[in-house]
Amino acid sequence: MNITVPIHIENRRLFLAAGGTIQLEDWERQHLHNCEVCQGVFYVFINQPITPDPVPKKNPPAA
Repeated sequence: MNITVPIHIENRRLFLAAGGTIQLEDWERQHLHNCEVCQGVFYVFINQPITPDPVPKKNPPAA
């Protein structure tokens, strides 16, 4: 019995590609077009809201 284990794109690379930090390599782009698992992860990363960092509230001075 021969079991084939699919090779997926690393989540870190999908995250960076979704943010525009890197470009996927040729095999990764081809894989992304054909793999529903990687497409789902990529979709989640792409659809994250982009908001500025919240401004920390200053604590009132101690009495």
